[in-house]
Amino acid sequence: MSSTTCRRYDPGDYDRGIDFFRRLYRSSDAVPFWLPQRWEYAEYLVSPLNRNRGYSHDWEETIYLWESSSGEVVGVLCSENPDSDIFVHTMPDYRHLEKEMIEVAEERIVRRTLGLSDIRVWCASGDSFRESLLRSRRYEKTGDIEYLNWRDLAGSVPDLSLPEGHSLHDMVSEYGLDLQHKIDRMTGAFDSPTYPAEIYRNMQRGFSYRKSLDLYSTDSRGNITSFVSPG
Repeated sequence: MSSTTCRRYDPGDYDRGIDFFRRLYRSSDAVPFWLPQRWEYAEYLVSPLNRNRGYSHDWEETIYLWESSSGEVVGVLCSENPDSDIFVHTMPDYRHLEKEMIEVAEERIVRRTLGLSDIRVWCASGDSFRESLLRSRRYEKTGDIEYLNWRDLAGSVPDLSLPEGHSLHDMVSEYGLDLQHKIDRMTGAFDSPTYPAEIYRNMQRGFSYRKSLDLYSTDSRGNITSFVSPG
């Protein structure tokens, strides 16, 4: 088993993070917590949004990398918002690092950097290895659940049928779109404060963003009634 080293994240590591999550997705039939798009989303939307809201810490302050002796990233530890929610990611052959990663999260991220007194480490349902590790450290399950739904696109996709008066749009043209209205409707759906349009524009600069896949529907009065985007 090769030795590993832990170090703080540097902005120059961004593309290496993307590569890590690509490899992590391909390494298992199970879908991991984060795909490359969520790493991108945190950098291009969440981080600028939190700075706009006056958060005292940036998510980059919470990122730690574990590298193999050959310099390959084999583990990523981070908090997205950042807050007490901690995400642990390891390549399958390096799960033994998770104990050390949780210790780093507890001491360096939550206590020292964020100054918080509680921590929540996310664990996939049925992950007996991490469940056992967390129990040994006296973690308890909470009632908070995040669902990840997916489907195989090899089969046919049902035809779309919109209610009368509703229409479907993408962001290729933006003709007649009030972008701030779209942002207000999206944040309102999550009972979250809205944000200025320049932050949305920054998100659009992400490498995987596609205007043709950023979809929304409107009713006959032009109100945004639904939305979906890749990521």
